[in-house]
Amino acid sequence: MSLLGFYDVKKMVILALLFAAGTVLYILESLYFPVFLIPGIKLGITNIVTLILVVFFSWRDCVFNAMARTIVGSLVTGSFFTPAFLFSLSGALVSTIIMLIMYKFFYGKFSLVGISVAGAVSHNATQLFLAEALFIKHWGIILQAPILILAAVMTGAINGVIANLFAERAISIPEFENSLSAKVNLRRFDERF
Repeated sequence: MSLLGFYDVKKMVILALLFAAGTVLYILESLYFPVFLIPGIKLGITNIVTLILVVFFSWRDCVFNAMARTIVGSLVTGSFFTPAFLFSLSGALVSTIIMLIMYKFFYGKFSLVGISVAGAVSHNATQLFLAEALFIKHWGIILQAPILILAAVMTGAINGVIANLFAERAISIPEFENSLSAKVNLRRFDERF
């Protein structure tokens, strides 16, 4: 039985739980996790949820979740319609699209770890581009790029390992296996980067 013509109830519940998890992780990362000395470096733990969505759900679900959790999280943290919100929303949207493309066309050549790293690097690159184009307007901002890319590779790899471990276990959960249309063939995170 289908609700709203295209979602069944189990799928909607799983999507709602992933939305809630992503929003809570966004808020925790914004308010409570340590701020690094370099502006723009974050753990990016909400990408764990995005990767799980990329594996098990449609591109629409992934993009909606990334945008909705950024909007709700920024409303809760008080950063709605600030430069931080613009950076966060654009970075989340671009990195989600990059991870969707990487998963669809390059999964097998890259594991979820490589896909996560690509998402993290694209997130930081988007934020650097926006900072230079809209706010700072000085080429010196590009000097941050090597540090941000290194941080993105490290945090992206860690988040990819965590998402891969979760996805491997989620396949054995009947609600995931029976209600999702994705045919998942996960690779061990240490097989290919």
